[in-house]
Amino acid sequence: MTAQDVAEESAMKKKQSAAEMPKPVEGSAPINASAHTPLYHQAYLVLRDRIVGGDYPFNTVLPSEAKLCEEFDVSRITIRRALNELAEEGYVTRQQGRGTTVCYEMHARAPKANFDGLIENLLIVGKRTEIELLAFEMRKAEAIVASALELREGDLVQYVVRRRRLSGAPFSHVVSYVPGDIAKGIGRKDLSAKPLLAILEARGVHMTSARQTVTAVAASPDLASALEVEVGVPLTRVTRIVHDQNKRAVEYIVAHYRPDKYVFEINLRRAEDSHERKWIA
Repeated sequence: MTAQDVAEESAMKKKQSAAEMPKPVEGSAPINASAHTPLYHQAYLVLRDRIVGGDYPFNTVLPSEAKLCEEFDVSRITIRRALNELAEEGYVTRQQGRGTTVCYEMHARAPKANFDGLIENLLIVGKRTEIELLAFEMRKAEAIVASALELREGDLVQYVVRRRRLSGAPFSHVVSYVPGDIAKGIGRKDLSAKPLLAILEARGVHMTSARQTVTAVAASPDLASALEVEVGVPLTRVTRIVHDQNKRAVEYIVAHYRPDKYVFEINLRRAEDSHERKWIA
């Protein structure tokens, strides 16, 4: 740390102490000096969102440290720490004399799953990714699993945990349950090579409908480790119950996705009837 850095940081701390209330939104810096979150981490979050959201596209050179200091109204050492954190997370590369360059590829290049043609999209995603089988066993269905699959508590189900990678990086952690009679004959080799839906289709189980919920949760220690993220970061949680042509529940999954690696898309169309006009999926 240079003498200039120390002086800038000291001046900034005095400025923060003098602040009695947050700055007004209009015309203010994009971070809040009165917040409990450290300034460098606030700057990191703002810059990361700009990168992930496409404001700073792949291979773009970020504004200089001086310009970022002016925009965020913080010291050079604060911005430098935020940029270093972005580099450590793989969002940017930093080179002396060349500045900070975005190396993150946007969501458009990540797998997409939409609610139109749900099953087909899931099969496509499966073909584009690498599978790691983390757990595989037959077990007795707990109450929540039995309810989802319309079984009796204690009935046998196949329990499988798989992690998917795209270009070497993990992006999903999926736990699936299949009724024991349907899963009979499905082995580790199959599950390590193909999407479960493709395996079931090949066995004559034709999926015709699915009920899905999507929400956001904080990463638990186990999920954070599996997805290589920090504990507490937001994850996209998807639960899905798939039914076959006989309206039987044939699969129940609980999946967690890194939102910076995976996107969901909903296609809507305008529908009109005699009573009201509305958007439907």
